[in-house]
Amino acid sequence: TGTMVSLTLASRWLDRLGHRAVLMVGIPLLAAVYASASWASGPLALYLLLLPAGLCIGAVEIVVNLEADRVEHQLGRRIMSRAHAFWSIGFFAAGMIGAGLGE
Repeated sequence: TGTMVSLTLASRWLDRLGHRAVLMVGIPLLAAVYASASWASGPLALYLLLLPAGLCIGAVEIVVNLEADRVEHQLGRRIMSRAHAFWSIGFFAAGMIGAGLGE
């Protein structure tokens, strides 16, 4: 839910805050929110703790994609498929490691 809200509505806030500030605050905040979600006492608490994580990840994703587009424009060739691949591999690896640690 948080990711969908962020991807839909965060662009104005990202422009005001600046892309650098979003990354400098968003990534550590994302880690902190995920860590706090591990202490959830039930499904509702987990949902409420993961909602800000979704907001953070959506904002970070917007910034990363915009930066990849900017670099593509400067280079004059497409790199987005590589940027997306690294982003997806990172999420896949994090999911696999998390699942392994959860066993």
